[in-house]
Amino acid sequence: MADSDVKTVLKAFSVAFAAGDLDGMVACLGDDFVWTLPTGEADPRGHVVRGKEAARDYLRQRFFEDKANAPVFSDSTVEFSGDLAIVRYRVRAPGVDADGLEVYRVTEGKIRSKEAYWKQVSWPQA
Repeated sequence: MADSDVKTVLKAFSVAFAAGDLDGMVACLGDDFVWTLPTGEADPRGHVVRGKEAARDYLRQRFFEDKANAPVFSDSTVEFSGDLAIVRYRVRAPGVDADGLEVYRVTEGKIRSKEAYWKQVSWPQA
């Protein structure tokens, strides 16, 4: 997929996110979408959301129903290479202020995967 196609899909997703348009965000996702989150207890890789409708449910809950605790993203930069987009950003939420990175894979005009990582500023104490 050309970088311009990946840019178009990622731009549509970002615009929908900024507008609070859940349907617009989900329209950018493939049915086989997999989202690996930077947090979560169930899996050493973080919580994994599988499928478009599961992503809709997670997005609704995390960003739209609990706005007081929803992460706020800023200082974003994006790089493109083939079917990948790499997004660097700052994330803030209650108790969190970190740099983050996400790797998106886009094929056939849809986001197929989103892997999110947050930089740890300290290691948990035993």
